[in-house]
Amino acid sequence: MPSAEVLREVKRAEQEAERLRAQAKEDADRILREAARDAEARRRKADEEAHADFEAGIAQAQRDIDRQKQDILRRGQQDAQAIAAKANGPALDGAVDILLKKFDQRVRG
Repeated sequence: MPSAEVLREVKRAEQEAERLRAQAKEDADRILREAARDAEARRRKADEEAHADFEAGIAQAQRDIDRQKQDILRRGQQDAQAIAAKANGPALDGAVDILLKKFDQRVRG
C-alpha cells in the first residue's frame, strides 16, 4: 500500500476517532442533563409529598385540638350546672330563711 494511501487511512481513522469522542461527549452531556432533570422532578415530587403529609398532620392535630377543646368545654358546662344546682337548691332556701330570721331578730331587737 503506498504511503499516501496509508496516510489517508490514518487521517480517516483519526477523524473517525475524533467523531466518536465528540459523539461520546455529547451523549454523556445529554445523559447528565436527563439525570439532572429526573433528579429535580423527583425532588419536587418528594417536596410536594412531604408538604402534603405536613398539611395532613397539621389538619389532624387541629381536629384533635378542637375535639379536646369541646370535651373541656362540655365538662366545664356540666361542672357549672352542678354548682348552680347546688347553689340554687334547698340549702340556699334554708340559708335565706336563717338570714331573714337573724335580720328580723336584730331589727326587732
